[in-house]
Amino acid sequence: MILGILVMNALSFGLDQAGYFNVSADGTSHPVDWVIGVITMVFFDQKMMALFSLLFGVGVVIFAERAASKGRRSVGLSLWRFALLGMVGLVHISFWDGDVLLLYALCAPVVLLVRRLPALLLGCVGVALALVGAIVAPLFQSAAGGTPDGLQGFWFIGYDGFSAAADGWFIVNAASRALGLMLLGVALYRTGIVQGHRDDAF
Repeated sequence: MILGILVMNALSFGLDQAGYFNVSADGTSHPVDWVIGVITMVFFDQKMMALFSLLFGVGVVIFAERAASKGRRSVGLSLWRFALLGMVGLVHISFWDGDVLLLYALCAPVVLLVRRLPALLLGCVGVALALVGAIVAPLFQSAAGGTPDGLQGFWFIGYDGFSAAADGWFIVNAASRALGLMLLGVALYRTGIVQGHRDDAF
């Protein structure tokens, strides 16, 4: 899974910014480039990130439960871990804008706070949050327009950065999707699915 994330990060390391989102924008001078581009988009793009987010939510709950079972202050220890993760994320984001550690550190306390809610509620809220980016995308796209400083930097080489509206969508999408999948992971853990406790019929 982590190596799967590396596959996608390698695109952003080796290609122009637009090449990450639009394979034809960069790095497609050879047929093999197309094969690699299609494989990464179909089998890796956002899939590994989704799994990572699911398991991160599970990890938050497992750590808190194990700390509590040992008589330790699970909330305090968890918050300390999130703070450390956030500090690492702050350092990392100063080098690379693709960092997710800071985002995860900000989402984790929410997961910790709601971890005991009913699994069905967590699952429903998680799915809804994961879909927020897709639902609001037309609004942000309309606000960004088609100017060179709007969405063209998303698809074509030669444009620096995105418009404020496009940047806003990326933030909303990343945050809602990460938190939503974490909550979905907690729901799957609470129902025994992650642990494989359900019977074969299920």
